[in-house]
Amino acid sequence: MSTFVGRIAELKQMNNLLNEARQKRGSVVLLSGEAGIGKSALVDYFLANYATNVQFFRSKCNEQYSEGSAFLPWIEILTDIISDKDTDDKPIASKFLAVVKDTLGPWMSVVPVVGSLTAAVWETGKSVKTQFRGKSENVKDRYTRDDFYQSYVTMLQKVGELSPIVLFIDDLHWGDASSIGLLRWLTEKITNLPVLIIGTYRPSDINVGLSGIPHPLKDAIYEMHARYRLWTVLDLDTFSQDLVNHYITIAVPENLFTTTFVVFLYDITDGNPFFLEQYIQLLKEQGHLKQLDEKWQLTCDLSVIQDEVPKDVQGLIQKRLDRLQDETMKNVLLYGSAEGEEFTSFVLSKLMGWESLTTIERLNLLTQIKQQLVEMHRLVLEIGTISLPKANKTTKYQFVHTVLHKVLYNELSGEQRALLHQAIGECLEAEYQGHEIEIAEKLAFHFSQSGETEKAIYHLLWLSEAKNGGWGTPGVEVYCQQALDLANQLEDTDELRVTKVNLLIEMARAKLAIGKKFNDDEACDLLQQASSLARTIQTLDISIKLDYWWGWLMICQENGEWAMRSFEDVFEKGQEKISAATQAFFSALNYFELEPYPHLLGQLESYKQNIPALYEQLDNCVVDVLRDIDEMLTLFAGMYAYQDAFFWWHQGSFGRWMYTVGGLISQLQGANGLISKSTGIILPDNWQVIDKVIKELSFLPYVKQLS
Repeated sequence: MSTFVGRIAELKQMNNLLNEARQKRGSVVLLSGEAGIGKSALVDYFLANYATNVQFFRSKCNEQYSEGSAFLPWIEILTDIISDKDTDDKPIASKFLAVVKDTLGPWMSVVPVVGSLTAAVWETGKSVKTQFRGKSENVKDRYTRDDFYQSYVTMLQKVGELSPIVLFIDDLHWGDASSIGLLRWLTEKITNLPVLIIGTYRPSDINVGLSGIPHPLKDAIYEMHARYRLWTVLDLDTFSQDLVNHYITIAVPENLFTTTFVVFLYDITDGNPFFLEQYIQLLKEQGHLKQLDEKWQLTCDLSVIQDEVPKDVQGLIQKRLDRLQDETMKNVLLYGSAEGEEFTSFVLSKLMGWESLTTIERLNLLTQIKQQLVEMHRLVLEIGTISLPKANKTTKYQFVHTVLHKVLYNELSGEQRALLHQAIGECLEAEYQGHEIEIAEKLAFHFSQSGETEKAIYHLLWLSEAKNGGWGTPGVEVYCQQALDLANQLEDTDELRVTKVNLLIEMARAKLAIGKKFNDDEACDLLQQASSLARTIQTLDISIKLDYWWGWLMICQENGEWAMRSFEDVFEKGQEKISAATQAFFSALNYFELEPYPHLLGQLESYKQNIPALYEQLDNCVVDVLRDIDEMLTLFAGMYAYQDAFFWWHQGSFGRWMYTVGGLISQLQGANGLISKSTGIILPDNWQVIDKVIKELSFLPYVKQLS
């Protein structure tokens, strides 16, 4: 809404909460109201006029990815905090980045701006300090949800020491369960911090979630607001007739409108601010409102308007779109709607065929877009720039309202949608080659909408494996279930069954990461389903992977005897795929993964006795090990890069292997002081050791991506 009026009481309450936050009494306030009521406009006005000497960061939940997008708005806030945007205070921006890197290790792998390399380094140091130097005394000592949440609180505390902060999350009705869970958890943790969290939601969209069950926000509001009064909820109403009149005097100053016309606008729009704004804009475009002698006047009878103008906001928007004379501008809107509520000039240029134009021509076209769609017709907003892996920075746009986006998207035929989604997916896939994991969810969405079901399943599986390997397990079950639902639409083949087994294993891994007994039981059920399906295809690769995860489940259930049997099966079957040097290497890793559990050590004496010999073997076989790993990566790269024996052993992610090796190196340091006589890398007791390991392995395909 370009013109802001009213909301005095709400602004006063929000300002009071902000002043309390300045005094380190943080809180959560939610703005409730239906589409077009002006929730976002109120927040924007508040931030622009009240949030002085405050750092504010914003994010938006996304309808396209809602239920599977674990922590999406909180990740976007991190991205906003550490992004290289123009600010008046560059030094404090760099301090924010330092704080995030120092306090948010588990989150780093999911923040594209920071990248996976930082995450791998952080995880390596964490493992060296905790897993290998300070031994756990409980087999259930897994990385818990509270540990994950606490790191976010620590970050807010450190950032709050630099400046009071406001976090704004728009459209919480599209938020996933993990995001709502973190919001609830943060509520009591920020009561002594200079933090104000603002959220918006539509009441009608939280009664029933996308899966047919109540949205998690509904229960959260009942508990946190209605029951315990920990949240402040401000319900926004439509404009009264007086506010409609006030709005008109500001939006259309120096007018000669009659009271009858104002009442007509109030009645037809029901006081909805967005509808009111769109209505006035259409009347201007139709010429029914004109400036005559510097005064805005109605140039026709109200009866003419009543016959010509639709009575609902969707019809009104369609009428405005139909009046666009420029076909290029119409296509920009239609093609942009396929990308989402937010779209970029980069993807738009590809869809419109502009990449063949010169830079000057492209800039001229983009200038025209801004002048017509942003400034003249006010249909989209320019919301900033983002950096792409290969291209330069690209402009990002957003439709002024979700209703506008839906009207445009619904105007596309089914065939047009499929073709556009396919083109968008292929465009993003090519641009993010080597960085696909950063946008795997987007790729899965576009390919699923285009009918490229196998590609969608691939990206969902990849995303699940990566999240499981980086502690980002919330959302994994949703991704896997989405992929399984898509897989059930395809013709049954052995290859598809392998994919289903992998998806079931990833769901089990997500359960195991949570660390509660009933989750372990559910993980057992999932592994049984996977094993039953695996018996119909009889592949060594899947058999090894299942044995490993059955062994890990047995560890979680404190059944050391069966765990060792499973791992012995892994060793026996794995001998067919790896060299003796790599077998020795994996044996050592197996020892170090199990050593933290004292009650199992009695069954590991044979490993313990062999450690000196393993050290000696490792010292002489590092080059052979690296060669084996590279060969395995190459062998399976054609199908799924995460399905080779190397990644099976290390829980589906290179980051997992990286910090395991980091711990092993720490042990080797005490034994002989260097990783290998053949490489000659000195191992000082600091972070440089990890950098050197990464450099040493930089010829491997996946490490190149990290680097």
